[in-house]
Amino acid sequence: MSLSRILLVLAYVALPVAFIAGNLLRQPPGTSPAVRWPSFQRAPAEPGGSGVAKLDLPRLRQSVNRLYSVNFMRQAGNSARISCGQQLSWCMWGDRNPPMLFHSVELWVSEGLVPPENRQRVEDALATIRKNHAMLQKEGWTLVVLPVPTKLSLYADLCSWPRMDKDPLTRRPVPTDRADEVYDALLAGLQTEQIPTIDLRTLYRNYRAAHPTELLFPPGETHWSGIGLKVAADAAAERVSALTGIPLRTFVPSYLTVEEVSDMSAGYNPLPQWLSRLAPFYTYRDRLVNGAEGRGFIYAQNPTSLLVLAGTSYSGQYTWHIGEPVGLAWVLGMQLEECEFHNGAQAGHGSYAAFASFLAERNAKATDFARRRGLDRFPKVVVWEFPVRDLASLAGQ
Repeated sequence: MSLSRILLVLAYVALPVAFIAGNLLRQPPGTSPAVRWPSFQRAPAEPGGSGVAKLDLPRLRQSVNRLYSVNFMRQAGNSARISCGQQLSWCMWGDRNPPMLFHSVELWVSEGLVPPENRQRVEDALATIRKNHAMLQKEGWTLVVLPVPTKLSLYADLCSWPRMDKDPLTRRPVPTDRADEVYDALLAGLQTEQIPTIDLRTLYRNYRAAHPTELLFPPGETHWSGIGLKVAADAAAERVSALTGIPLRTFVPSYLTVEEVSDMSAGYNPLPQWLSRLAPFYTYRDRLVNGAEGRGFIYAQNPTSLLVLAGTSYSGQYTWHIGEPVGLAWVLGMQLEECEFHNGAQAGHGSYAAFASFLAERNAKATDFARRRGLDRFPKVVVWEFPVRDLASLAGQ
């Protein structure tokens, strides 16, 4: 028997043994759920079918994918591909120092207003905001718009240009970052309509210039860092106070240090022990204003104002991940005297979903607050946070 045949036979024997042994061995802590064998179950008989029992193939496939040995081999393969330069279709590698990952969905903003469809996106978004602002204003609500600039536009110097990532098929490049054109057009339209807005882009650039070693977005994360969140919350608190007269609270925040696995890095699904090029930004040690530790969040004893945050995953990011009150609503609410706040952040449903939920509930919220507090008139505010990269989701709303 030739050597190649012997090796082939050994492979056929060794691989199943390794597969079974991998599932029987004690699995690492945190492996959940602990599945050791594929799940063979019969699918329910279909109405009018032959009545012959069939395997539930989706359940079988799902259980196989959850096996420790399968997941280990998949992660090992991913790690090998990363080492060889693999990139994901939705993720861009910044090729400057410090290294950064960027979401490819932000690239349309970097095209600026050159493509006609980009200008139309801004106009459609403005029409939606304008309509809702007019309606809320008549009802006594104060709307504050908080558009989040793209990570790519703030750290464009950490990428080489032109970028080919947006359209790899036709190779139409994005020659340079012109995201300011989109952000400026949005701000100009809001200011023309006298809609209260927070220019977070300028605040972020000023902060970065003054603190060049501090990051407003973690290297491998789509969302803002604890610093980026606090800058946004501070600005929102000041804007709300100036518009409504709600007093600002003087407080010294306490902080919570966390180490998070960055979402874009996690998308590569590598072995944590073999991160290769992902090592510099797989995890990020962050410092978050905490509403539960130390001086913490001060609940209003007799609130005389109501604030609702209608935000995206940026607003809810860290509260959801670590189970502590550290999201935007908490950091904002800590800074306003005698203000009751409601966290209406939603993730994964576009930039209008949370705001639509607020619109559906706004009368009930205001009525309930007035009844409990015995107030006829009181400041009621909604802060609407959304990323500029997602302007298209506001069209036609």
